Amino acid sequence: MDRRRAEEDAVAYYEQLPQDIDANDRLDPRRIRDWLNARQGAEQRPRQAAPVAIDVTLARPEDAFLERRLSVMHFPSERGLTWIDPAGYVVAWSQLPADWPEVIERHSFVLNVDSSRVEGELYLPHLR
Repeated sequence: MDRRRAEEDAVAYYEQLPQDIDANDRLDPRRIRDWLNARQGAEQRPRQAAPVAIDVTLARPEDAFLERRLSVMHFPSERGLTWIDPAGYVVAWSQLPADWPEVIERHSFVLNVDSSRVEGELYLPHLR
C-alpha cells in the first residue's frame, strides 16, 4: 500500500461514518477493524501455531536468567544466529535452520529458557 492509497482509504472510512458520531468513536480501533473486515469480505484469520522452533545454546547458565521467557531478536553471526534481548545483551546462539522462513521480519520471537528454545510466531498473521 502506498501513501495515496492510504489517504483514499482514510477518506472512504470517514465518509461512511455517521455525521453525529463522537470524535473518540471515529478512531475506535474495533470500529476501524470491523470496517476493514467488511471491505475485504472476510474476518481476520486466527493466529497460527508457532511455525518456528529453534534449539539454542544459552549464553549463560539457565539459573542466571531472572525471567524464564524473553522477547528476543536475531542477527546473523559466525555461529549461525545470535539472539539478543531488548537491551541488546546476547542471550543465546543457534544454527540457521534449514527451514528458515523467507520473510522472517513478520515473526516475533521468544526465548524459552527452561527448554533452551526460541519460538517464533507470525506477528501480523492477517497480512499476506
